[in-house]
Amino acid sequence: MIDFSQLTDIQIKNYLIMNKVCIVTNCTMLPGSLYLASLKTYINYIPQNNYYVIPGIKQGNAHYGLNAFVDMITTLKRFPFKYVIYIDEDCFISDFRLLLAEFEKFKEDDKYCLAGPQDGGVLSHRNHSSLLINTFISFWDLAVFNNINTNDFISLIKSCESPNYFKNNINKDTLSLMEKLADESINKCKEFRINTFNKETSPYAEVVKNDKSNAIEPNQVPYSVNNDDSYEPYYALLRAIVLLTNKPIYYFIASDYYKEDSQIDNSGLTSVIANSENNNIILYHSWFSRAYNMYMPFYKENHNKRINTIIKNL
Repeated sequence: MIDFSQLTDIQIKNYLIMNKVCIVTNCTMLPGSLYLASLKTYINYIPQNNYYVIPGIKQGNAHYGLNAFVDMITTLKRFPFKYVIYIDEDCFISDFRLLLAEFEKFKEDDKYCLAGPQDGGVLSHRNHSSLLINTFISFWDLAVFNNINTNDFISLIKSCESPNYFKNNINKDTLSLMEKLADESINKCKEFRINTFNKETSPYAEVVKNDKSNAIEPNQVPYSVNNDDSYEPYYALLRAIVLLTNKPIYYFIASDYYKEDSQIDNSGLTSVIANSENNNIILYHSWFSRAYNMYMPFYKENHNKRINTIIKNL
């Protein structure tokens, strides 16, 4: 394994070039967005030609999630990239070298098709699939798209909107392996929360349980799982990739962040990703990027101040 802690910034850039890795984000690039604050946390490590921005507005409409990722795939197929490290605009990297160490584990031996934090069971307010990932930080192996034309791929994604189609067509051994890895990862994430924050649950879990005014997901059960969930439209894309590759997903150690004396955020809403070797924090994910700088009292009071504090104290 490569010891990324010993590499210079230039050597890291060369690593990305030699391994044909493209760093990708999705943002509007409008004044006041989080794009530049996020980019600032890793810009020194990425070659100019290994960076791609998926436009957050396309033909006058918001462009993110499933449509943005299909755009990313069809665009990058025209270039000689092998991998994508996708970083949302509300992700702030605290240790890019540790991120690359995790990426190296993902790509070694060609075992996995995707990597990211589970979207159920590990973060108090994300109570969806533990088999699939939330893509705010994710690794993608582009080789899967080499031997399928775009129309066939879009057709497969459409079929995979149904969890039943996925369950009926996946190799049963692969599904069993994914379920085993998912359960192990949930336990590792819980252990990380307890060891790091001395409490099993985040204070934000109380908001998750009791917030009737949350129009999107009121009264959730914190850290719960629903593997038949199709909450995120991009789940269909992730299922399609698993079916095409017959490979499982690499799950990150993910957690709510709720250190009581933290100058970064003690609310429990912000999420962190930790290195699997030593549990050191790799990045902070603030959530609510699309609410940032909205001139509405609720968002301004509850998110701008919190996100600005994260940016200031990283």
